[in-house]
Amino acid sequence: IEDEAEQREILKKRLSNEGFEAEVAENGEAALKILENRGFDLLIIDVLMPGIDGPTFYYEVRNKLKKKIPAIILTSVKSTSYQEDILEYIVKSEISLDELVRKIKRHLKLES
Repeated sequence: IEDEAEQREILKKRLSNEGFEAEVAENGEAALKILENRGFDLLIIDVLMPGIDGPTFYYEVRNKLKKKIPAIILTSVKSTSYQEDILEYIVKSEISLDELVRKIKRHLKLES
């Protein structure tokens, strides 16, 4: 879930090229609608988005939709606070796309 279209498409294309089935949403509201009817192995969530922000979105997934999906926070906002099931909190400017893909694979146990 990423509100910046260019970043959203870059990540989707890269994950698709790596063999992942990737679904993108431009905001929390759109992502909640997708999650109502589908399950996912991992969520990648931006924190600052218009409408529902990342933490509120994740609260809704866990408590309203009753889904327990591990997540990576990928954002430009530094923080040390984690919610349950947040695997990592990653600052976009501090990671390459290659490293992010490696982390996703490691969390999905596709790579050690």
